[in-house]
Amino acid sequence: MLERNKLGILNSIQINKNDTNINNNTLINQHSNLCALAEMLSQNTSIKNLSLLGNRQIRVNSAFPAITQALGFNRILKVLDLSRMHLGKSQSAFALLCGALEKNQSIEFLNLQSNKISEITGNLTLLANMIARNKSIKKLYLNRNFLGRWFEEYKLVFDYYKA
Repeated sequence: MLERNKLGILNSIQINKNDTNINNNTLINQHSNLCALAEMLSQNTSIKNLSLLGNRQIRVNSAFPAITQALGFNRILKVLDLSRMHLGKSQSAFALLCGALEKNQSIEFLNLQSNKISEITGNLTLLANMIARNKSIKKLYLNRNFLGRWFEEYKLVFDYYKA
């Protein structure tokens, strides 16, 4: 079991065994807390819902690869909310995330709203490949990104076949 963290991150994770919300939390942006989050995800046996909504600095932290790797191998998580994290601003971070989500076969609901994903940043190909390879995602939220008309049509096909 993970030791409790002085800043309270793991305390909240251990208190609520199924749902974990770490939204807009400046404490999560510290490297030690992100390493603890990666460790928690890799050892997860109970958390089914994880929200990191609005934690924009995670994508530029050196612990982000460990977090994405843990997401790739996690088999318990069902709901993942990464909205308003601006992941599309960093192509390397977005590539890590998409690579992990291609491997993950437990996440059913994925929220990537307001992440600045766009054709300009080159992230649409990564996103399309992840969607095509992931067999578990049933609902994908992509509102408030810059996807373009062709991708919106692709999303409609995705929603039809995954329903």
